[in-house]
Amino acid sequence: MDQVKISVLTPSYNRADKLKVLYQSLCNQNYINFEWIIIADGSTDETDAVVKGFIEEKKLQIKYKWKKNGGKPSAHNEGVLLADSELIV
Repeated sequence: MDQVKISVLTPSYNRADKLKVLYQSLCNQNYINFEWIIIADGSTDETDAVVKGFIEEKKLQIKYKWKKNGGKPSAHNEGVLLADSELIV
């Protein structure tokens, strides 16, 4: 696979239902040379199970990390550290 050019960063707190919608949207993209980085910022809903299901499908390159709740800026910063791309959106 070519080097990843774009990282799609999604900080999330108890938004498993919204992640499902975003996953479908990302799967429908024509350009697939991206990684999806999901940072669960202290999520207590079913985010872990939902994201693990996405990863098992192997449709997208996904990096996932759960962290203690620290707010969106800290989740964003955590995601930036995981990025292996030229651009982060």
